[in-house]
Amino acid sequence: MYANFRVDNNGDDSIDESIILEKTANEILDVPFGPPLNFTSIGNGFLAFSAYVDERDGNMGYPCVRIPVIATMKQNFKCRLTDREMEGTTYELSENHAMRYRVYIVSCKLPDEKELKRIKTIEIGVFNTKTAKFEFTVVPIKYRIPKETEIKDHPLQYSVCLPQLFGNLYTAERIVEFIELYRLQGAGRFHVYVKKESLDTKVRRLLNRYSKEGIVELINFHPDIQEKSIWYHGQLISVTDCHLRTIGLTKFVSFNDFDEFFIPTTNDSLLSTLERLLSNNTGSIRIPTFYMSIENKTPPITQHNFKYSPQADERLTKCIIRPEMVFEQGIHHTSRVIQDNYVSPTVSKNQLAVFHFKSRGGSSINHRIKDLFGEKLGKNYQKEIEELEIER
Repeated sequence: MYANFRVDNNGDDSIDESIILEKTANEILDVPFGPPLNFTSIGNGFLAFSAYVDERDGNMGYPCVRIPVIATMKQNFKCRLTDREMEGTTYELSENHAMRYRVYIVSCKLPDEKELKRIKTIEIGVFNTKTAKFEFTVVPIKYRIPKETEIKDHPLQYSVCLPQLFGNLYTAERIVEFIELYRLQGAGRFHVYVKKESLDTKVRRLLNRYSKEGIVELINFHPDIQEKSIWYHGQLISVTDCHLRTIGLTKFVSFNDFDEFFIPTTNDSLLSTLERLLSNNTGSIRIPTFYMSIENKTPPITQHNFKYSPQADERLTKCIIRPEMVFEQGIHHTSRVIQDNYVSPTVSKNQLAVFHFKSRGGSSINHRIKDLFGEKLGKNYQKEIEELEIER
């Protein structure tokens, strides 16, 4: 059982075939999925989710219980365990973008650290201005995070967090291309946050099939909050939960969308690149972005579109992290690591880059993805599409 217990080619035209990993037939992953993402109403219209025991002792203080909370303001919270009350420390996540509803983490130190090992629920108190007293609600503990130095082995080497999938933004064909290209690079699991009722039948059928294979974990995501009142459909909530659910499960975790592909720009594989870049005290890396122009919408789009802007974007980066070393993960950067000596550098585009396929123009040509993965991606893509059509 894993530690998070559950309740441009750099001037070289040659291609190293070891970059590409073979996908075995009928591969079923025997690694359990995490808990559902549930929201608990805690008063004043606030919501709590994904409460966790955090035994890490770093720059965020002592081992304690932490409760992510969605609230309209930063305020005082209390925690209660049986008959004992504790003051909560409230920390605001940095990528709330001044929206009405924001994500906070409430931390409560227990009087007896031994209780961290056995606690299953905790009560969180919110001050009610009408009654002039704290009102408490029971919140279940979802994750248990040990000291990061105690995590030695991971069931999975690399997983992908996909914070939002809703509506018809991505077709089933685009999703197949994304998953199969990443599987060729060693991704073992995809954590996909979905609003199931908004997806079309074909996409739901595809994701359910991948889920039965253990490749995709579907997390239904629907907080009872007006979407215009929180940043980008609540993306920071799903980023936070996915970070927590992958601690101890996966060595490397990326956060990206279905039109973004991490591609090494040397002759190393993606996994080898991550082993090199995320070593020692490096807890996270920021990867610059190349924008690929979509002129031909025939799937797979990575095999039909090659115009790009060679000037890499180093502001809207995407991240790959060692999750146990991170306290707060944002959308474009790691906001806080758990120890002061951990670092989060931006890597060179000559080592690793995000290839982001969107209509942005561009006059240069880049065939790297097609050169690396074209033949094998084509075969795997076609197989999955044919199986999807058979299921109709």
